[in-house]
Amino acid sequence: MRNAKILLIVICAMIFVFACAGKKKPRGLSVQESIRVEASLFRQNCVVCHGAEAEGKELEARNIPSLREGDVTQKDDSYLYNQISNGGNGMPPFKYQFTENQTKNMVNFLRELQRSEAKSK
Repeated sequence: MRNAKILLIVICAMIFVFACAGKKKPRGLSVQESIRVEASLFRQNCVVCHGAEAEGKELEARNIPSLREGDVTQKDDSYLYNQISNGGNGMPPFKYQFTENQTKNMVNFLRELQRSEAKSK
């Protein structure tokens, strides 16, 4: 009986270790570890939909795209600026929350995330 308890504890510990190891860590720049103002704005306003590291996620049966890679990297800066400001495709507008300068800085921050992602591959 005692051996069964020990075996159960060991199995549970192994499951926990493997579950934690399976979490995908961002490559390159980490949003959560950054002290930049833009990272703070991202954490406050964007992680709910785009994920803690801008990796994208599924939310209410919708696939929210990654901001680190994929189609968004092919869009120009004015597209990103307008998307952040005016929203669309299910994204809310942030023109009343962010100043013009904050929106420009957010676009630059997203580009930096994309560059760091590309370099880390």
